[in-house]
Amino acid sequence: MGVLSIWFKGPFWLGTLITMYIYGASGLWTHTQEMMKKGKFDAIEFANIVLDIIYHVVITIMLFQVPGVFR
Repeated sequence: MGVLSIWFKGPFWLGTLITMYIYGASGLWTHTQEMMKKGKFDAIEFANIVLDIIYHVVITIMLFQVPGVFR
């Protein structure tokens, strides 16, 4: 997706970022549900939730670093 985003530019970037956000949100949802299903604190699932949040922060930072995303 990254190479296609560089080649096509413009609106394709937005589609790529939306896809990446959905991917991250589904991971966050899954790890949260797994922790709730177990009914107790699980260090691995908690670490996965933290990584999902970091993933979203990094994508958001990249969004503002890429010139011309909304042009």
